[in-house]
Amino acid sequence: MNRSDTPDTRRPGNVDPEPGEPAVRISGVWELTWPSMTSFALHAVVGFVDMLFVAQLGGEKVAGVGLAGQVWMLSFALIGGVTTGTVALVARSTGAGDFAEASRVTRVSLVLTVLLCIPITLGAEVAGNIFHIFGLEPDVIAIASSYLKFALLASIPLGIDFVLSSALRGAGDVRTPLIVGVILNVVNIAGDYALIFGHFGFPALGADGSAIASAGSFTLGALILWGLWRRRQLVIPPGPILSGFDRVLGRRILAIGIPTALEQLAFNGGLFLFLRIITSFGTD
Repeated sequence: MNRSDTPDTRRPGNVDPEPGEPAVRISGVWELTWPSMTSFALHAVVGFVDMLFVAQLGGEKVAGVGLAGQVWMLSFALIGGVTTGTVALVARSTGAGDFAEASRVTRVSLVLTVLLCIPITLGAEVAGNIFHIFGLEPDVIAIASSYLKFALLASIPLGIDFVLSSALRGAGDVRTPLIVGVILNVVNIAGDYALIFGHFGFPALGADGSAIASAGSFTLGALILWGLWRRRQLVIPPGPILSGFDRVLGRRILAIGIPTALEQLAFNGGLFLFLRIITSFGTD
């Protein structure tokens, strides 16, 4: 058998690896990864900055805001039940060059998220009752309940922000969510300074001002992404929101995302047990 007749099974396409190709691949992965890593970090920074400002108000405020923030994270986990599936299916669609399907996945995800966030928003007034299980002092419960109420009122904008950011990452656009995340943080810092301490003519709202600043910054992020999307300035084309909606696609999105949401809820459940132990030592 001649050498030319021998099957070449070294790699698909029978193409020899080029020198430095692994580095190129790693570089390509890093190009997609670092903006996403930074975007997630910026979301975490929102809570961190809130706590830095609130820390100047005293121990009760820190305790109330800290616990409210952990409960607020439950809504993030629930929204993750949609956004994980959004990333996966948008990536699959855009990888196949089917941007119309990517748009449909995005629109179905938005509908699912809004439906999920409506009861969360409606429950904002009573959600604070959860803090009674921690055995906190009444003043701390009042602070935590009030903070959580204002934070949960922005659940729908938060969900829209998360879905559109996830869809863009799935389509390979990791820089737009990063830029919006930077804007979001700048607005949150300015809002904290103005609303917590009463600067720039705003009333001094204390811990509530921190919640309002965070909710407002996420709302602004959602409005920016929504505006860019509807004006066809994003890689994923827009379309009528309810057009193409079907239960099969909705189930596919949830089938991918629900295990992630359950994992996060389990993690938060363990954290709540830990917090219940910590709160038994008192507010300080």
